[in-house]
Amino acid sequence: EGGGASPGLVAARVPVLAEHRLVAGPRFRRLRMGAGHRLDVKASGVLVLGIGHGNKLLTDLYNCHLTKVYTVGGLFGKATDDFSDTGKLVEKTTFDHITREKLERILAVIQGTNHKALLMYVSNREMHLT
Repeated sequence: EGGGASPGLVAARVPVLAEHRLVAGPRFRRLRMGAGHRLDVKASGVLVLGIGHGNKLLTDLYNCHLTKVYTVGGLFGKATDDFSDTGKLVEKTTFDHITREKLERILAVIQGTNHKALLMYVSNREMHLT
């Protein structure tokens, strides 16, 4: 919807269509379009597309390492066969023993583990680049 500060990058709402071609005709046969990234099946967010010369800006956008935000939802007391909200229910139990403090402690451990893995990845990558 409208342009931005960067020529070649435009935010637009695109309806999801069953057919992949949104436009047709000789004028659009050589129009190049590229996706800046992919969204997971159950993800929501902004899908960045580069059109024409905007494709060159996708690499610059990728190299900016923009922050990603993940929101996790869950349901206590239910287990499914594939660990998703759409899976077949295989077990149901009480969850009154779960407190906010216990949950925050577990989340801090998970966050710390992920942070450590990130630091190790960055450290290993720097060693290979030098």
